[in-house]
Amino acid sequence: MKKMLAALSLIIVGISFLLLIMQSFQHLQQTSLHTIHVKGVIDRYENSLAVILVEELEEEFIVPKEELPRGSTEEMWLDISVSKKEFEIISIQEETTEHENKRVGELLKRLQE
Repeated sequence: MKKMLAALSLIIVGISFLLLIMQSFQHLQQTSLHTIHVKGVIDRYENSLAVILVEELEEEFIVPKEELPRGSTEEMWLDISVSKKEFEIISIQEETTEHENKRVGELLKRLQE
């Protein structure tokens, strides 16, 4: 009987320990500041604000124009760092901008034919 109670106590302690670990893991996931890097395009300007579309996240960010990198224009692509609660524009993505502008130009040309 004593062995059975000791085994049962050990099982209860083990389960309690696992529950504690699971709660700690969930808390870490909720407070994590995991950062990802994505590309976004300046879709348009609305007064003194810029609307940036980030297709990968299916989101749009609205920022004051003065927070954009110098020389930013509509249809320009940007490297953006995004964490759970905030984002930061890292740089202009010149290659992607050129590639996408060329691709759109070719599509428009085909439509006109």
